[in-house]
Amino acid sequence: MTVLRIFLTLMKPVGLIYLLWEYKLPFLIKVRETIALTYRVMTKRKGEILVAYTKNHPAYNIIAHDPPPGIVLVRLSSRLKPNFLLNFLAARIDICYEDAPTPVTLRTNQPIVKESECPYFNKEFLIDPQVKKIFVYSHWAKPNSPDPDAKMEILHPAPILKKVKPKLESKRVTIFMSGAASGRKGADILYQAFENVESKLAGQYQLFLILASNYKSQEEFYPVNPECSERIQTLYKKCQSKKNTYWGRVYPPRFVDYIYDHSDIYVLPARFDTCPFSVFEAMASSLPIIVSGIQAFPEMVHHGENGFLIDANNYDDLQSQEYFDHAVRQLEEYLTILIKDPALRLQMGKASRNRVEQKFNVEYRKNRLKEVFEEITTAKN
Repeated sequence: MTVLRIFLTLMKPVGLIYLLWEYKLPFLIKVRETIALTYRVMTKRKGEILVAYTKNHPAYNIIAHDPPPGIVLVRLSSRLKPNFLLNFLAARIDICYEDAPTPVTLRTNQPIVKESECPYFNKEFLIDPQVKKIFVYSHWAKPNSPDPDAKMEILHPAPILKKVKPKLESKRVTIFMSGAASGRKGADILYQAFENVESKLAGQYQLFLILASNYKSQEEFYPVNPECSERIQTLYKKCQSKKNTYWGRVYPPRFVDYIYDHSDIYVLPARFDTCPFSVFEAMASSLPIIVSGIQAFPEMVHHGENGFLIDANNYDDLQSQEYFDHAVRQLEEYLTILIKDPALRLQMGKASRNRVEQKFNVEYRKNRLKEVFEEITTAKN
């Protein structure tokens, strides 16, 4: 774990370069995406469908990197502004495939396919004739709104199913959490529960904790109150002095796959979330899952089958000290069960993998997108 901490710390400067390249240098982003669009337009074959998508997210990128036959995807961020060249290129786009709040800025009259991970999208999409389909990530994300044209359909995100390194029954247990914003994702809940379990089981197990999370991150749509923020900062400082814990960003992002392979339990005690892709990745890595029983989590994790759900039903304010104490107690209980019972860890991990293979299947997702894109293109022509 000490070696891993040193590696992750040394990789932080690399992470800054990655962030600058991926998000913080608008000019480079525009150049990169203009080149990509030009290439896709010039190399498009007869009969192929050119689809522009907007969101840099695994649910989209997986499809873009290995698209179904006859479908070509190109990512266009909302930073691109129309000009003569881009308007000419954009006219060759067949379909705009958009995250609900992030439109393709270059679109004209192309048909639109929307995706939404929560039920709070603009309901005008349901009657907008340009929007042909709205995929929602879960039953929770499907709003109870009139849908006269039956546009809404549940289409779950799906991870790539890689060969999984066999998990071993061992007294060395690594607990992993991945989530950008520590407050919203509940990193403080996990850290405190881990400390409690570590104290209770002192000397019996080798316990390690990796929190791939940014304790400073704040999000406009989920502001963290001062009490919760102060708690996070206090626990973060405690974490820095421990050799068996790491709390911070992980770079390069692909290194997260290595951590999944070498972890034993995945935990995400989020206070608010939609349908986090990290849980799908953890399930695909044959890990038992502990998550909050909110939003779409119960559709991903069946309590007692492939993991445990932290009960949040009786709490209105999930940032309160009262909920924090409750969540820590429950998480401590579930962690103790899984740490003490390696056979149960393996059993639940296998159940996680089976659920991904059967319900959150990437090939089904690809084929369904292909069907919809072809139906829309045929109708347009």
